[in-house]
Amino acid sequence: MALVTRYINTASSAGGDGTTNGTTGANRAYVSMAEWEAAENTDLVTATDTHIVYCSGTAADTSNCDNSGWTTDATYFVTISGNPSSGTGYNDTGIYSTSFYRLDPASGHTFTCRSAADSWVVEKLQLRQTDGNRRVFEAQNGTDDWTIRKCIIRGEGEKTIKSRLDWIIQNNVIDGRGVGKIGISCEGGANLIYNNVITGFTDTGINANGNAITSKNNAVFNNADDFRNIGSATVDYNASDDLDGTNAVNISPWADAFTDYTTYDYSPKDASSVLVGAGIGSATDSNVPTEDLTGTIRSTSAPSIGAIEFVATVFLATITESVVGLDSVSSLATLGSSVAESATGTDEVSSLTTFGSSVAESATGTDEVSSLATFGSSVAELATGADSVSSLATLGSSVAESAIGADEVSSLATISLSVAESATGTDEVSSLATISLSVAESATGTDEVSSLFTVNSSVAELAIGTDQISSLATIALSVVESAIGADLINSTGVFGSSVIETSIGSDLITCNLLWEVIDTFETADWNNINASQSVTWGAVNTESATDWGNINASQTVTWSDVSTDVDPNWSNINTKE
Repeated sequence: MALVTRYINTASSAGGDGTTNGTTGANRAYVSMAEWEAAENTDLVTATDTHIVYCSGTAADTSNCDNSGWTTDATYFVTISGNPSSGTGYNDTGIYSTSFYRLDPASGHTFTCRSAADSWVVEKLQLRQTDGNRRVFEAQNGTDDWTIRKCIIRGEGEKTIKSRLDWIIQNNVIDGRGVGKIGISCEGGANLIYNNVITGFTDTGINANGNAITSKNNAVFNNADDFRNIGSATVDYNASDDLDGTNAVNISPWADAFTDYTTYDYSPKDASSVLVGAGIGSATDSNVPTEDLTGTIRSTSAPSIGAIEFVATVFLATITESVVGLDSVSSLATLGSSVAESATGTDEVSSLTTFGSSVAESATGTDEVSSLATFGSSVAELATGADSVSSLATLGSSVAESAIGADEVSSLATISLSVAESATGTDEVSSLATISLSVAESATGTDEVSSLFTVNSSVAELAIGTDQISSLATIALSVVESAIGADLINSTGVFGSSVIETSIGSDLITCNLLWEVIDTFETADWNNINASQSVTWGAVNTESATDWGNINASQTVTWSDVSTDVDPNWSNINTKE
């Protein structure tokens, strides 16, 4: 048994042997599907071979595939696939594009499926049919065990998929574009139709024709009739306009379900989409695909309905960010080993963000707001203006966001696991970030700065202002925190290990202060501390004078394991307990 690998590349020319994806030389790729099929047509069962052909190229392949003459079965079969190693092969966006290989025949069925050639797999392709009397898949009598998956199909002809015995149709976008008549016409056998988007057909989305098909987790909408002749069919966990079957989900309004159905983007819009978590999972039904059209792993318990799984933000790296100054802002954000962000200037803000391998963004101006950086699945956003700046980032992966303004700045980032956020202004700055794994947040202003974050690990925070600073950090480990202000410091820090924290102010500290494992080589000045609750220093070690003067606490002041190389000054300590 052998695996035979061949290539089709529309940038090639006829006459190659298809053994490489090159476009020159005797071993260059086949130029079309028809050239490949004619050259390789064989009896795979007798040869005990399996055959895979990878397709790529931006020019349309206007040929078609009639597999008459092939002999295959469930063990020795053909796979036709978009080339995942080529930038023009596998389109994993779910949106039809002329930047990728597409089989778009000038005449005839796109695929004519003969009975002797069972068990073919067609995957990761873009397919189109515009002939009003032709199909993308035309199954002849007895054709068995075809699998169509992860394809983007424009069915602008009569029947997009005419299936026969035991076909598997999953993770496809099947779009009639308001022209095609029928999405899937099941004309025999127990087809398994899972996690497809089927839309835009003038007659029917899925016509079971009375056969015992199974349709689950499909988004079937904007058709004259979403389902037809489903008497013997299992229709379960589908989202549709007609609410056919059991556990049906009302997909209307479409604009709330999809990112942008008007531009054929059929990914779930956001976490609130009715598609998200509404399907049946592979843990319950083993026929549910474990991946989606893009290759994303699906939830095994409650996957999204449709071809594309909704994925919440996953961002596992550590972020460190700081902002210092009244008119000048400088910030640095480091995410694992791959992100840096900075902004500096008095009236000008410049920001550089590098995520992974490749993006830079900057925006400057007094009255102007400009922001844009999109790379991979990450986003960096910066906005600055003289009057009012508001920014909102809600996205599928990582976010770095900054905002600066003269009057008011409000910023909100809602992300599953990770945020870097910074804000500064002359009147008021408010910011909120709640993240599971890593956060860095800083803020500075002349009137009031308030910040809140809750983080599991790896946090650095710095805040400076002339009137009031309020900060709260609850962190498991690896923390450095400091706060300095002229009037009021309100700081609570509860840390497990590896912590250095200092808080110095002339008037008042209002909450518990817990410092552990303090080690300094210079003078530690704890002067003029007034605390409404307990003040605790544990395992303090300094190599120069420590001034503990004028400490006033309403509860216990505790020092344990304090070690200094010179005499400490413990003068004027006053506690109420």
